[in-house]
Amino acid sequence: MTIRPVNRLMLISIAGACEAMLQPWFDRNDLPNLASIWSGSLRGTLRSSQPPNASAAWASMMTGRSTPHHGVYDPEFVQSNGKYISQTDYSRIQAPHLWQILGQAGHSVISIHAPLSYGMSADRTQIISPADMPLKKSAVESETMIPKDLAAGWSQHSLWNRRPKSHEEAVNVSTRHQLHHAALVNVADWAGNQQEWSLLHVHFQDLDGLQHHMWPELEIDQSSTEARPEWVPLVRDTLRSLDTAVGRLAELADKQNAALMIVSDHGFGPCRSLVNVNGILRIHGIQRRQSLSGSMIHRSQTILRTIADRNSPALKGYAKARPMDSRHSCDWSSSLAFAPFGQHSGLIYLTDKARRHEGRAERATHEVAEIFRLIAEPESGESVFSDVIPVATRWGIDPVSTGWPDIIAIPTDGFEPVAHWNHKEKVRLFRTDPNQPGTHYADGVVSMKAQGLDPGRTTRDQIQDIAPTILRWLNLPVPESMEGRIIGSNMEPSIYQPHIRPNSGRKVIVNARQTASFQFPVS
Repeated sequence: MTIRPVNRLMLISIAGACEAMLQPWFDRNDLPNLASIWSGSLRGTLRSSQPPNASAAWASMMTGRSTPHHGVYDPEFVQSNGKYISQTDYSRIQAPHLWQILGQAGHSVISIHAPLSYGMSADRTQIISPADMPLKKSAVESETMIPKDLAAGWSQHSLWNRRPKSHEEAVNVSTRHQLHHAALVNVADWAGNQQEWSLLHVHFQDLDGLQHHMWPELEIDQSSTEARPEWVPLVRDTLRSLDTAVGRLAELADKQNAALMIVSDHGFGPCRSLVNVNGILRIHGIQRRQSLSGSMIHRSQTILRTIADRNSPALKGYAKARPMDSRHSCDWSSSLAFAPFGQHSGLIYLTDKARRHEGRAERATHEVAEIFRLIAEPESGESVFSDVIPVATRWGIDPVSTGWPDIIAIPTDGFEPVAHWNHKEKVRLFRTDPNQPGTHYADGVVSMKAQGLDPGRTTRDQIQDIAPTILRWLNLPVPESMEGRIIGSNMEPSIYQPHIRPNSGRKVIVNARQTASFQFPVS
């Protein structure tokens, strides 16, 4: 099968859409527009990035490259001097972005609410209200001159950012979510009529938040027994508004004779447990807690340093930069590793003490990586981390000069590693969070509808396959630097398989009362 070139492409990205969520709703006929698109498209699973967070995944999707080759591993990053943590933005992407490639080739792009695009400049590209735009600049009409009546209901910030505290709050959030969906389509229709375009992109972000906090109300699996019955209709109405919005966009694509692609940056599923990353380090002797007096002194020093550094030249160009050691409290004189942050992965950094001697750094990296490989869920014995990546040896990245973590621990579906453990038992390794019953899974979805593609054919692809596929659809050459392959073509699959890891059949069950069979000394 050969992909035939098209003049126009409608790209719809839905954060967190996955087959596990969509198929039950298709079966109940609750999402008729999406179900119709699915049945008439080439479709399948889309393996997310490593780690499977939105920033890394979106960078892979738009560059056709994997995490070590585009440079984005988390919504935050450590500056190369190793002293400050900043928010990730598009400037962190170390590879040509799809919008830039298309613009340079003479193709016009309209991008609405895309992640990692605030401040981006690309030829022939109109970027409307990027998802990472600061909230103080969230008035979509002031940034893009869009008529106010079209943008009515637009919401720049996340709507489902917690489980509602009352029925009134749930009603309010659901209503605002439905208005936001309608506003996205209104803006897309308006923008598409204002100029010619080769690619029109619309991003739906809040399905991610909905699934994080309202997973039981989706009535998909056993967690539905924990659902609040009065919230189920609200979730149903919210998803139906998404389905209506996607249906309207599909109609716009048909009128413009445009191909249609729907993608998600990752999948979703029930959260089996939060995992205490720093607790794992502490329970194995890799990290030591501060004394009470040391903690008070450290906190005071951090506050004073933050105030002093607010206008420092070292922070110029970095939004919300904070000192590295202010993000986690431990005894720096005797600890070898810590996790200052990390969204949907364990990001472990060695301390200066561990890096003081090359041999100690190598040994610390090896031992910490082995500990995380062996961590297992106490009841099932299943590995908590599907892959543990020493970035220097696996990816050839020097953590000291780049600010990258020394180790990235990729969770098994259903587990969510966290650096900030909001619990009185600091060495407890596993717990559930009633406010967050859902979490990211590795497999999202892709659906493609255009002439030359076989409706109903299924496929399994990588997220870095999206950019080269779009370029091929628009009859443009695919840069050799892109690692992805063309979805739906007869090309050989890419040999790059980042999910492959060294085989380790050993498992050690650990929890707050039971440790692994070895300790790594800190002296």
